[in-house]
Amino acid sequence: MSTIAIYVLCFMLISSILGFLSAWAWKQPKVSQLNSNLDLAKKELQLVKTQHDNLQIHANQLEKEKQKLVYENERLTLKLGMLLGKSKSVGSKNSFIEKDGFVDTSNLDQKINDLNAQIDKLNSEIDIIKRESLEWQVQYSEILKEKEDLAIELHGKRNTKT
Repeated sequence: MSTIAIYVLCFMLISSILGFLSAWAWKQPKVSQLNSNLDLAKKELQLVKTQHDNLQIHANQLEKEKQKLVYENERLTLKLGMLLGKSKSVGSKNSFIEKDGFVDTSNLDQKINDLNAQIDKLNSEIDIIKRESLEWQVQYSEILKEKEDLAIELHGKRNTKT
């Protein structure tokens, strides 16, 4: 081999090494930036997953509370029905007594007043429970909306990363 060929070979090797190093130095900041973006996106995804899990747990708790309130409402409605039935039976006894001509209303009026007071009290309790139930339902629907928004946001982030 001639010395010129060896020099040309050495220059070609040196130029290829320099070309490789310049290309590597040119692309390295972009690769580092993409790696840092990937790490940031992973952290955000983990945060969103944690928030989603917390919201799911909260939604389940609200659902249980709603079931308790529905059960309590049904129980109070049955109790009110029983009291109204007792009130009607007292009214039928009054009409029976009035037919016989013996009207002793002092004791019965007091019982009716007591029952009416109990009915009013139960009605107010039912109203309070209905209001609380509506408030819980509103909160539950808001949380469901937030959950859907987060799911859409998570889906969007997953789609933009692929």
